[in-house]
Amino acid sequence: MNKIKLTIFLLIMLVAGCPNLSNVKQMNMFDWITASFKDSVRWSDFEAANQLRKDAQTESNPPDFKKLKNVRVTSYDVKQIIPMDNKLKIRQIVEINYYKTDNMVEKTLIHDQLWEYDAADESWSLKSRLPDFK
Repeated sequence: MNKIKLTIFLLIMLVAGCPNLSNVKQMNMFDWITASFKDSVRWSDFEAANQLRKDAQTESNPPDFKKLKNVRVTSYDVKQIIPMDNKLKIRQIVEINYYKTDNMVEKTLIHDQLWEYDAADESWSLKSRLPDFK
């Protein structure tokens, strides 16, 4: 009788824990994809960073990668993470320091990112455009 009660208890705990496990996996994927984006931007690989954007393949006005070749990022700091829509969207505010090789003046910009989770693909993508390095 105790085995049956234990089995029922474990099944209940397993079912109750499934949404939490799914949420943990989803947030781990968010951490991984945003780290990949950060690394791409940090190393000025804007074409790789752009591939993490949802609309990268279909947008009518893509980034000018030739102009971005002279941008060097010196720091990338996440300032705020704001979960929205039951954690299916996340707004991330990032401060980026950079310079352009033709004038060597360091500048700072704030990049307001909107990340969206696609449950069908089980993946995150960036809805926002790449930072505007003026």
